[in-house]
Order: sequence, then structure tokens, then C-alpha cells
Amino acid sequence: MLDQQKIMLDYLLTHPEAYLAVCAGLGKSRSVIEAISHWKSDCACKGALIIAPKWVASLSWPVEIDRWSHLTVANLRTPAGLAAWDRGSADIYLVNFEYLQQFVKRCMEKRKTIPVDVLIVDEISKAKSHESVRIKALLPYRKFFKRFVGLSGTPTPNSCLDLWGQIKLLDGGRRLGDSFHRFRSKYAESDHMGYKWTVTPGSDEMVREKVRDMMLVLRSQDYMDIPPVTFEDIPVTLPAEAMRQYRVMQKRFLTEIEGKEVVSQTAAALVQKLMQFSSGAVYHGETEEDKGVAVLHDAKVQALGKLHDSIFRKPMLVFTHFRHETNRILKALPYAQVFDGKNLDAFNAGRIPMLLAHPASLGHGVQCQHVCHHVCWFTLGYSPELYVQGCARVARTGQKNPTRIFRLLSDAPIDHAVADVLRVKEAGQSALKAALSVIHNLKVLSTA
Repeated sequence: MLDQQKIMLDYLLTHPEAYLAVCAGLGKSRSVIEAISHWKSDCACKGALIIAPKWVASLSWPVEIDRWSHLTVANLRTPAGLAAWDRGSADIYLVNFEYLQQFVKRCMEKRKTIPVDVLIVDEISKAKSHESVRIKALLPYRKFFKRFVGLSGTPTPNSCLDLWGQIKLLDGGRRLGDSFHRFRSKYAESDHMGYKWTVTPGSDEMVREKVRDMMLVLRSQDYMDIPPVTFEDIPVTLPAEAMRQYRVMQKRFLTEIEGKEVVSQTAAALVQKLMQFSSGAVYHGETEEDKGVAVLHDAKVQALGKLHDSIFRKPMLVFTHFRHETNRILKALPYAQVFDGKNLDAFNAGRIPMLLAHPASLGHGVQCQHVCHHVCWFTLGYSPELYVQGCARVARTGQKNPTRIFRLLSDAPIDHAVADVLRVKEAGQSALKAALSVIHNLKVLSTA
């Protein structure tokens, strides 16, 4: 085991409630698997339930468990996995967040006992919302568990307020309280309408002090010995007509494209519309049923093709933001494939030259570093969490080549505004709010 993995293992073995706030790529999975093996060999646990994002649960964890242990694993999304749960015949059971409510109803309601007593929540930052219906469904059944483990490389993607839901799942509300509203009122202030909450000075430190006894923080720069990572911005010049339409949308929130009205009623919607303009196509229509796509230009698609040719079409992971981007790339570059879980092995074996994915589907836990060392962001999103996690799919332990991360940035100001958001995260301010603050002054943007 690596030094940081030994530190994590020792921490898990001595803390019945543990939060590993450990950067991506440091080997959290192996440390957890080793801990479960210790508990099983010492008869200190019956079994473990691991909750994880969909692709991490179905792809990454089974591979890691098979690689580092002789433990048996069951996927609770399958009939065989559910049968193993009913028999109590597996050591580790896997379920994804999206299936959590159905799983609780099927496997926990009205049960006096279950075949596990260790709860592990991978990417527990997904439990940050106090309104999460999935997490609320699980909370009444904490009584079945005696050990709790949370894993995340981004514990507070927006502010310390994100910790409340995560910590309550692990400790039942002892450290940060049982009420989110009381917690928020103690550490943040609202505007006069009660809509916007800003963390008060010093609150971050006070919250972290309350959870210090259960949280292990490890930074990648202190432990990762991987080849260097470089970031390269690729400038993309938009056609003159596209820039004209962009400025109209920016200033008036309204433009006409192919006879269709495209209206941005709110500033948040404006951000999305401007990003679509830069990308090369926009959605129109009032509902999903009549939503269509108006293509404006293919500047970024052409730039992506030239970029891939410049690296001799070596395996490249491309992150897209809008669905229409994926469709347009596939049409122009037919050798590309969309990540669907089944083609990850082929990509990691070098048989797929370009893999397309949204960072929300591939950005946590999935490993792509085996032959790929090129990442391209077709359109940047304004979530620092997804950005960091997306880059870490390739820039992580096991990478043998220098990693190059490309970002296609058009001359539309919105691209640079979103890039600024990813560089600067303000305490108490969400990434979207930061993006809105950057583009708020349209006069500045129009002359940028």
C-alpha cells in the first residue's frame, strides 16, 4: 500500500465515524477495501453497503474489490444481487444513489435486521442537499449500522453549509445539529428576502472545528507522484454572424434564430444561453416535447477535430456540457463514442480514440488513466466540483505520461467568465452565483 493509503486505513480502523476528505487519485477505494477485509477477518462486521454514483458502483468498485481482495460483491441493481442480500451471502453490496429509494423500500422497510452493519458513502458530497429525498429515505435506517464512512475529494463544493447533510448521514446530527435551518441560521446570514445566504466570517473555521475529530484531509500535492499536468487554452474564433447574435442575446435577452424566439427570462438561463451560443447551437421551444436545436456554427467542432489530429488521434477524453454538442461531434467525428459504461474497457485499452461524456456521469470515481493522457473540455461548466473531478479521471495515481488538459475557449466573453469562476471560489457563494456576478456587467462583457 502507498503511504497515504496506510494513513487512511489506520484512520478507518480507529474511527467508527470517518470522513475521508481526500483528493481524487490518492487511493481511497483500496483503503476502504482493506478496512472491510480487516473487519471481516476480525469478525468485527457482518458486511458493508457501499452507496456510489451509478457508473462508479457498476464499474469501478467491482474491479477494485476484485483487484485488492477476495471479498464477494453483489450489485443490488440486479436480481442476483438482491437474492444475495436476502441470503446475506456477500461481503459487500453496491447500490447507486439514483436507486437508493427503491432499495430502501425493497430491502430495509419492515426489516428487523439486515446483512450489513458498515455504511460507506462514496462521493458523499452528493448528499449535501438538506432536501435530498434519497438521503431522507435512508436516514431512519442508520440504526442498522455501527460504522459510517464518507468519501469525497470535494467536501464543500460551495461553502461549509454543504457539510450539514453529509455529516448528519454519518453521525445522525450530533456534531452539526439535527436541523439544517438552525445550522444555517447559526453560520450564515440571509438577504432581506431570505433567498440568498452568505456564510459569516469565521464560520468555515468553526464548522470544520466541530467535525475535525471525524475528518481526515489529504491533499494530492502532498502525496501524488505523477507526471506533470499542463492546462492549455485553445482559442476559437466564432463567425461574425454568431458573435452578432451573441451580443444581441447578451444585451436584450432575446434574439431570433431561424424564426424561433429564444428567450432567457432569468440571469441563470442567460448563462446557459450564452454558453450555447459559444458552443455552436441553441435550444428553442417552450417544452421538452417541442424543444429543437438551431445550429449556429461549427467553430468548436472543427477546433476539436484539428486538436485531435495534432496529437495523432491518441485516446482523448472529451467533456461536453449540452446534449447537442455530443450529437454534433459524433456527426463530424464518427470515430468518437459516447461513454455508456460498456465501452470503458475498450477506451482504456486504446481501441477508442475519443470518448465523449458529461462530467456529471463520468466525473466521480471512474478511472481513465491507463492509456489516456489527454482531456478536452468542449464547453466548461460552472461547477468547480465537476471540473476538478473530471480532470482527475486522467491526472491521477497510475498515470505514466504527462497529462495535457485542453479547454476550447471561444472569443465569446462567457467562456472566459466561466473559466474565471473555476479559478476563484468565493466562500459562501455558489459557483452559479459566481458566474452570474461575473457576467452581471454586460457592458464590460460586450467590450471584452
